[in-house]
Amino acid sequence: ERSDAGADRRIATSLMPMLGVALFVALFVVFQLADETLRRSGPTVPGGDLNGYYLPSMAFIHHAIETAQLPLWNPYQLAGSPFLAMQSPGATNPSILAVAWLPPHVALTVHAIGHFLLAGYLVLRFARALGCTPIACAVAGIGYIGSAPLIAATHQAAFLSVFAWAPGVLLAVEGLYQRPGWRSSGFLTAALSLCFLGGYAQGFLYSVELAACYGVLRLASGGSWRKALQAIGWAAAAGVVALCLVSVQMLPTLSHAASASRDLEGLTANLADISSLRPRHLLPSLVGVADGPAALPYLLVPLALAAVALPGRRLPGVCFVALLLLCFDFMLGMRGVSFGAQFALPGGDLFRFPTRMDFAYHLAGAVLLGLGASAIESFVRSRATGPIVRSLAVAISLLIAVGVAVELWVRNPLPRRYEPLASPELIYGPPELVEFARTIGYQRIYVRT
Repeated sequence: ERSDAGADRRIATSLMPMLGVALFVALFVVFQLADETLRRSGPTVPGGDLNGYYLPSMAFIHHAIETAQLPLWNPYQLAGSPFLAMQSPGATNPSILAVAWLPPHVALTVHAIGHFLLAGYLVLRFARALGCTPIACAVAGIGYIGSAPLIAATHQAAFLSVFAWAPGVLLAVEGLYQRPGWRSSGFLTAALSLCFLGGYAQGFLYSVELAACYGVLRLASGGSWRKALQAIGWAAAAGVVALCLVSVQMLPTLSHAASASRDLEGLTANLADISSLRPRHLLPSLVGVADGPAALPYLLVPLALAAVALPGRRLPGVCFVALLLLCFDFMLGMRGVSFGAQFALPGGDLFRFPTRMDFAYHLAGAVLLGLGASAIESFVRSRATGPIVRSLAVAISLLIAVGVAVELWVRNPLPRRYEPLASPELIYGPPELVEFARTIGYQRIYVRT
């Protein structure tokens, strides 16, 4: 009976942080999606990708499923497009296909809420793998869910798909470090494949780069060379298998990219460097007074210092401080080191906007929030014994979680209404194009003018 009671307590303890993250998603994300006080967005304003691209793309996938056809050629967008060869719609993304049988507006809504939950869960699991306490794991999950890049990605389904799986790649790398083997390698294969199939190649590349840098730091932190070589071997095997799995999307995409408007010829340094930050943005972003992609929670610096200074979480704390600074250096563009080094590599000149590393920057910050909260809770517990001290430690972690959640709620609201939850039929364009669009039979068609 005692063992059963202990097992029940362990299960309840493991469920608590996930319930907290789910509650945050329910109150924060769902409430924002349903906020009708926001202005309605159209295809010609920022955020129009949801209306002008993703909704009709989901409608086309839905139509293909209903008619038992492969979505190879889409005659209704961009004057006709090789649909399967375009990565962004996610025609081969299992998470898109899993909801595509629903009406398009419902499918995208379910996709958005599900990926916020997935992102929080994977960050929570990663923080737990690093040894964080349950409530501190919830702090990390909330810190990532409520971050500016994820909220902005609500209007870009491909971005959100990749951002949700980025912590999964980190979790898989940590699993390989701790327990090299086929299970950890299989999870890395799945995480890499689903991250790529999300439809955002630039975000996938940055997710892999973040995980690779973390893997290098983890291997350099100590351990046997034999175990390190095993982890590297299993990671290589996972990469090869993932490459085979995503070839169904990668091969047609590469074939199409050779002649597309955004081809494989690369960008000039000036074009690639668009929107980069300045070094002076670092301090304001760290103390929570900056706006834009680099703005971190107010508690980031004290919690990061706690993670580095207090015993227990020092090593991962140092790792993620280094990753945070590396991500910021990347967002400096040509003013930094890492973006210029990538630009010099073969294929490194294909992407612009170095600030699109912001999701990895916030992911590192979210992990630091969890590590710091865990370090403080563990430090308080170690000072003395007894229920009062344990209750105080838990209360401190809860206050940190509530503080982070409230701040992110206020700091990162949705800038405009989430169109899939608006009226059941939204068609933009001149009357003759609207009439033509209605003949297609989709619930929603957006025509750019």
